[in-house]
Amino acid sequence: MQLVLARPPRRNSADAGLSVPPLGLAYIAAMARSLGHSVEIIDAYATGMSWSGFEQRIQELQPEVLGFSAMTPVADVVARAIRLCRPHAGKIVLGGPHPTAVGDAVFTEMPGLDAAVIGEGEPVIGPLLDWWTAGSPGDPPPGVRAPNRAFTAASPMSPSDLPRPARDLLPNDAYRYLFATRRGFATMISSRGCPFRCSFCDKSVGGSKWRARSARDVVDEMAELKAEFGVGFINFYDDNFTISRRRVMDICDEIIRRGLDIEWKCEGRVDSVDPELLGRMRAAGCR
Repeated sequence: MQLVLARPPRRNSADAGLSVPPLGLAYIAAMARSLGHSVEIIDAYATGMSWSGFEQRIQELQPEVLGFSAMTPVADVVARAIRLCRPHAGKIVLGGPHPTAVGDAVFTEMPGLDAAVIGEGEPVIGPLLDWWTAGSPGDPPPGVRAPNRAFTAASPMSPSDLPRPARDLLPNDAYRYLFATRRGFATMISSRGCPFRCSFCDKSVGGSKWRARSARDVVDEMAELKAEFGVGFINFYDDNFTISRRRVMDICDEIIRRGLDIEWKCEGRVDSVDPELLGRMRAAGCR
């Protein structure tokens, strides 16, 4: 099946600024491609594509399935994109924090939607495409909301079992990040989920169960980013990178052991770091 994943254009010409890679779309693309589907990513925001140019591109492609992701602050932009693309796509699906947060209300907000993915999309995209290929018999697969159909939750995958994000489908030279200390920017996820309940944080997609990749696997990907894409700075998008002190130390030790010259940023709770750990992180390139 032909799957096009898209990040819509900017709200208007004045809405310029820094842009980071749509890592979630790249993970979904990698999973769908590994299952034999034809996949393309259009990052209209990063490339400065106009709304008319975006519509023309979708019209040219006539995708069997068109996928978007949305956080609530940009839900209006995605809704506009769905209205624009509705005549040119067979099916339209939305994932990300917004549909996970609002549930069935998303179909009222965005009546052009055929389905919404709740929670993490990697274990869901294959069964969803298979369901549509079969003519949508019965209720949708776990993790998928469809109008007037029953919903069941999907079980998340271990991040260690995910394919590498399909970064080759992204306009990597277009991305910039305010806090990057070196040229060549990429994002990564080394773990998902967090058991804490901070009032300011949304973890509706990753959930409360912490699931982590091994230190070696994490540093392997960092080295690949440097060698294949010329990446000098990585932003880790983990819900809580520092939850396991031992794992952070192991990641840092592995970076230092390999002599991997790369700089990076992460986020974590202040009560899970200490001077020794921060010193090791600094020595391993954390800025």
